Amino acid sequence: MDKKETGSQLQERYVQIELLNKQLEQVSSQLELIKAKIEELFFVRNAVEKMFQGGGFSQLGTGVFIKSEFKDTNTFLINVGRNIFVKMNKEDAKNYLARKMEDIKSVHSHLTNKANELQKEIQEQVLELQKLQG
Repeated sequence: MDKKETGSQLQERYVQIELLNKQLEQVSSQLELIKAKIEELFFVRNAVEKMFQGGGFSQLGTGVFIKSEFKDTNTFLINVGRNIFVKMNKEDAKNYLARKMEDIKSVHSHLTNKANELQKEIQEQVLELQKLQG
């Protein structure tokens, strides 16, 4: 193998590693968003449970809550996507939140697998690069 061909292969490996690293960064970023969504759903689910007891805290804005009591703890207005709201009773709301949580956990699992695959591919590319350099 001549120097020109080896240099070309080295450059190709560097580009592949860089592209894989960018993909990994994107997947990692998506994982962070998914983790935040899981935490949010967990918080909402706990808040719904407390509302069933007749009281809790209502959010006024980012990080601002007020203690409140609820007259009707059986009716919820749930945003099901694209700002479409559906009125649900407490059982339907609990079931919807449970399904939503499972869906998001499934996405999290898929992204985690994707991140692991990318890390493995990066390691393989680095090994190939080291062989070419050696």
